[in-house]
Amino acid sequence: MTPREWAAWMEGYSMREEDAWRRTRTLYSIIYNSHVVRHNQLKPEELIPLPGDNTETMHVKVLSDEEREEIKRKLRI
Repeated sequence: MTPREWAAWMEGYSMREEDAWRRTRTLYSIIYNSHVVRHNQLKPEELIPLPGDNTETMHVKVLSDEEREEIKRKLRI
């Protein structure tokens, strides 16, 4: 294989892997969103951020211990 062929092969592999992850997060978001109330539903990009996503508009909320306890209390876990 020439270096150009190798680079094209690697790029194709990377694209296939990213596509597989996009499908995975779409399925995950469908399952997740079917089990929460409408105002708590999230987009696939919010659930599993990927390297190719626009990260400037995304944020991941980290729950504090108090917020976790409140959720546990509400769900009776």
